[in-house]
Amino acid sequence: MMRINGWACFFLVTLRLVIGWHFFIEGVHKIHTHRIGKTSTNTPWSSEAFFRSGYGPLAPLSKQLTGLEAKSGVELETPPRHSVDIITLDKFTMWGLAICGGLLLLGLFCRSACFLLALFLLSVTLIAPAVPGAPTPPGSTGHYLYINLFTIEMIALLALMILPTGKWFGVDALFVRRARPIAHAQ
Repeated sequence: MMRINGWACFFLVTLRLVIGWHFFIEGVHKIHTHRIGKTSTNTPWSSEAFFRSGYGPLAPLSKQLTGLEAKSGVELETPPRHSVDIITLDKFTMWGLAICGGLLLLGLFCRSACFLLALFLLSVTLIAPAVPGAPTPPGSTGHYLYINLFTIEMIALLALMILPTGKWFGVDALFVRRARPIAHAQ
């Protein structure tokens, strides 16, 4: 088994911390926009525009589940029976990002937080993939061909998921049972 040197550990833990910070701040900012409410300088965050503009393989299902499915450009008057309220989905997203980001910052349940955030990014990618000629989703920056920032961060999270960075530096280290040599009575 190959050992990971100190510099590699340092940069992997740093990667976990900066990704955790990114998601924590994203979640907190989205929550903050709702706490302030609608003003002349603030609009509460909503995922509705993202779902409406989705064009990927998961877009039709997401539109159907959120009740945003349109026929001939007109929104359905009554959402489908199994639709998820967009406000509930937004709250789940905001708090999920903040909590999972916070867990990565603390180094607590890192593998679970990495998995959930990678799953979130996979769903974002499947709703609005970076394909040639496709429209840019709301809030996106840059121009990408197949691989965008979501894909890169998702792969980084999957790499962190298989490494015990929380046990190297984080609250997870408190739960690791240290192996102690057993003294045998002679």
